[in-house]
Amino acid sequence: MPWGHEELSKQLSLFAPDKNNKFTKMLEHIADFTAWPIITGILIGYVANRIMSGEGKGCCMNLIIGIVGSYVGTFISHLFNIELLGKGYFTNFVFCVLGAVTVLWIWKKLT
Repeated sequence: MPWGHEELSKQLSLFAPDKNNKFTKMLEHIADFTAWPIITGILIGYVANRIMSGEGKGCCMNLIIGIVGSYVGTFISHLFNIELLGKGYFTNFVFCVLGAVTVLWIWKKLT
């Protein structure tokens, strides 16, 4: 016996997440704050490695260099009295890459 529109809608709603559900909103929020820093960290590490050595070091190493470089870049911006909050993505990206290049330069001098 074919299903009516309402019955089909009920059956399909079991598989679709409810956008108003607090748990679904929490998972989306966690995904936003997890995925973008990882992707950005890998990109920052890759760019810094290409600047310093001309080649990437792999996703994991690029991620580590990108994350550490982001903190160092923020520290450098505070040394120059430059507030990064609200300056835009490009300015933050430049300082993060600068920090990652600094980390790689220090690492190269220590090894």
